[in-house]
Amino acid sequence: MGKPGLRSTSSPGHGYFVVKIIGQQEPLSMLAKILRTSEPRPIVDKTGLTGKYDFALEFSRDLPNGNPDATAEPPGVPDLNTALRDQLGLQIVAKKFPFDVVVVESFDRLPTEN
Repeated sequence: MGKPGLRSTSSPGHGYFVVKIIGQQEPLSMLAKILRTSEPRPIVDKTGLTGKYDFALEFSRDLPNGNPDATAEPPGVPDLNTALRDQLGLQIVAKKFPFDVVVVESFDRLPTEN
C-alpha cells in the first residue's frame, strides 16, 4: 500500500475529460473537496463518516466547451453520479443551503498599491 494522500488525474477526450481520483487513508471530506473543483455546484460531505479510507473513483465530465458533434464517441466511463453510486456506494443529493452573501454595490475611491 502506498503513502497516505490524494491523487487526481484527468485526460481529455473528444468533448469530455476522464477524471481519476485515488485516495489512500483519506477522509471523505477530502473527496468532496476535490470534487468541488470538478463540478459547477458545491459538493459538501454530509455522510457523517469520520474515518480514513482507501478509494478509487473514475468518471467522465464534459469539457467546458465540449464537442457539440453528436457523432463523437461516448467516453465509455460513467458520469460522476453514476461512478459515485457504482464505485463507492455514495450518492449526490441536490439540496438548498442558506449562506451569507456580501454584495458590494459601490465604492468611493480606488484602492492603492501597497
